Amino acid sequence: MQYIDNIDVNGTSRYPNGEVGQRTLSMSLHFNYTINPNLTIQYWGQPFISRGRYTNFKEVTNPMANTFNDRITTFQNNQISLTDEIYSVDDNLDGDVDFNFDDPDFSFVQFRSNLVVRWEYIPSLEIYLVWSRDLSQSGNPQEGLFYDLEVMCSVMKNHKTYSL
Repeated sequence: MQYIDNIDVNGTSRYPNGEVGQRTLSMSLHFNYTINPNLTIQYWGQPFISRGRYTNFKEVTNPMANTFNDRITTFQNNQISLTDEIYSVDDNLDGDVDFNFDDPDFSFVQFRSNLVVRWEYIPSLEIYLVWSRDLSQSGNPQEGLFYDLEVMCSVMKNHKTYSL
C-alpha cells in the first residue's frame, strides 16, 4: 500500500492510498580505451526508466485500529471512477462525488553520461576534457516501459547542448 495524497474535504482530512506496481529498468555502462599510456578515453552512461501504476484504491479510516484491515476501507469499483486523469470518489453511492484526486500513475526516464579524455602532456601534468549530460523527462504512464526509452532517445537526438 502506498500513500497518495492528503485531501481536505469540508474540514476533514482524507488519506487515499493504493497498491503500486512499479517496473524499473536501470544499468550502468562503462567503457575505457587506452590509445597510448599518455592518452585515454573513458565513457560512463546510465539509462534509468521507471513506471508505476496504482490499483486497488483504499482510504485510511481508522489509523488506530488493532488490525490492519480495520484501519482501511477499500473503494469498490462503483465508488471510484477515472475521467481525464482525475479519480472521483462517491463514498456513500448517492451519485454525488465526495472528493477527487489526481491519477498518481507515473513514468520517469533519465539518461546520465560522462565522457573523459585524459592526456598526460608531460609526467605529472595531465589535461582532462570532460563532457557530461543529464537528460530527464516524465513520460506517459499508460504507454509501455520501452516506449519511454524511445521517447528519451528521440529527445537525446534532438537536444544539442555543448559546454566546456
